[in-house]
Amino acid sequence: MEPDISFQLGFLVVLAVIAWLVWLFYRNSTYPATAKYATFSPRFWTSWVDSVVLWPISFVVSLLLAPSVPPVVHFLATMVQQGAWLGYSVAMHAGYGQTIGKMACKVKVVDCETEQSITLRQAVLRDCIPIAITLCSALYEGITLLSGGRPPFAVVNGKVEYDTWSMVLGSLMLLWSLAEFITMLTNKKRRAIHDYIAGTVCIRTNLE
Repeated sequence: MEPDISFQLGFLVVLAVIAWLVWLFYRNSTYPATAKYATFSPRFWTSWVDSVVLWPISFVVSLLLAPSVPPVVHFLATMVQQGAWLGYSVAMHAGYGQTIGKMACKVKVVDCETEQSITLRQAVLRDCIPIAITLCSALYEGITLLSGGRPPFAVVNGKVEYDTWSMVLGSLMLLWSLAEFITMLTNKKRRAIHDYIAGTVCIRTNLE
């Protein structure tokens, strides 16, 4: 376990340094009005800051993925981790239009038409695809474990290995992220697919 803890702590230091540098860069920065929707770069860095915020949960989950821990605990731990990320995103966007990462990078999610604060419904719609994939993953893994079948994941030589269906669901999440990335680069307001679904847009809050 010690090497794993050392790695996690080292990873936290790297994340924290990057998050701090990001905060320093955007803290006093201002941009012209023409850059209102030019949010691709700051949105990229928000995930680094948010990773530091949610690191304690990831750290606890990593400890629960030890070979000696029952598969059902693995399942519950990973579901809690994924649920925490999604819950954090929905709650922060619904309440403030920003996660802590977006606050640090001076960007905010608003309604596309009015540019006013978004609703809880819009916050949920923004993450509806990741939520759906996570629920499918939870249902599949839960049924597999309760039926006494082979766990969808196993720790082999210190590494977590997943079965075919778990890999498929993971690939869907990756493809979704890639589609979001491409979409942002193909329109003037840098709206991703989730912005079109929810009727939202991300804007800079540090305009001159």
